[in-house]
Amino acid sequence: KAGVTLKAGQTIKIKVWGEGQFYSANYPMPNVYTVSGSLKAATIAATKPYIDPETGLESLPFVTPMTDEAKLATKHADDQTQWLTAERTFAQNAARTVVQAKPEIVILPTPAKVTRLKGPVVDITGGLDVILKGAAPQSISEALNDLSGIWGPNSTVRAKLNITVDAKSAIASEGYRIRAENGAITITASDAAGAAYALTSLAQQAAHDEGKLKPVLIEDAPRLPFRGLHVDVARNFHSKAEMLKIIDQMAQFKLNKLHFHLGEDEGWRVEIKALPELATVGGTRCHDPKEDTCLLPQLGAGPDADTPVNGYYSQADYIEILNYAKARHIEVIPSFDMPGHSRAAVRSMEARYRRLMAEGKPDEANFYRLVEPEDTTVYDSIQHYNDNTL
Repeated sequence: KAGVTLKAGQTIKIKVWGEGQFYSANYPMPNVYTVSGSLKAATIAATKPYIDPETGLESLPFVTPMTDEAKLATKHADDQTQWLTAERTFAQNAARTVVQAKPEIVILPTPAKVTRLKGPVVDITGGLDVILKGAAPQSISEALNDLSGIWGPNSTVRAKLNITVDAKSAIASEGYRIRAENGAITITASDAAGAAYALTSLAQQAAHDEGKLKPVLIEDAPRLPFRGLHVDVARNFHSKAEMLKIIDQMAQFKLNKLHFHLGEDEGWRVEIKALPELATVGGTRCHDPKEDTCLLPQLGAGPDADTPVNGYYSQADYIEILNYAKARHIEVIPSFDMPGHSRAAVRSMEARYRRLMAEGKPDEANFYRLVEPEDTTVYDSIQHYNDNTL
């Protein structure tokens, strides 16, 4: 309020209401900050999130416990949506519980066909002698590493593992056949991806059987050629290390497409050396009203640039991610929203424009500009942007 002075040590309580149905405590945005004139922006301590030490997930301590279902969970009299509380979830699960025997096959996803064979177990605790035909060793090396934890460092007695990749094997693309019996394991696939998936399956089952495989014939092939995961790092950044962990998990589930969303209103996350502002400005959210050094904060980013939500992948980082995924038979599909949802790119190129104009380079400044100065179109996006369209 005008004329009100904040006193040192004074406590002020601010209540924030949101319109809509709040089924999640994560809807409110953290990192509310204050700024006045040329003073440095400061985040209100009570709005800062923290990392729960048990789960490793971000938590919002300022959100009031959501216990008033009648008030929080309904918007209209005819809204019959029921809040799925912990108590209701427990009751639902209890009602659905069926007694199941401990599974003998733990491969993910469940193989198309499993046939138990007769004979003694195939012991691979001493290691494996691998014979590979029809594929380059590097095409299966990462999947083969999954098996290395089964045996000890001083293994001497090794079982035989014969891997054959044969396009004429009549096995479907990315499919495989594993036969484990008589002290040896045979893998047959029509391509390297299938052989790698077979090794992943073998590692999962061998870990379950504690390195002593019961004789078995496993025949499997994917039902869907596109098995993807969409990761949006434009709105909320994930480090290269985190992305590599995600790719490892994708490989365990035999996913083969990573939809890597790199460009949005809220961020641009990959370096283009000829246009540095795309990454340096578009990859950072902080308090800079002119947006010369960063985008204005969005999605609870806060006023500071040195936070985990900010960052971008250098060209070397991106190439490393591509190669890491390729070694696990995962195709990376980059995406950048255009012509709408492009505010990060638009504002970054405006920062570039202002820099080059100040350097007396008007032709270069205008070359990659993404706005048309003579365009008088007025619009309001669903997020209330008026400057996010090419």
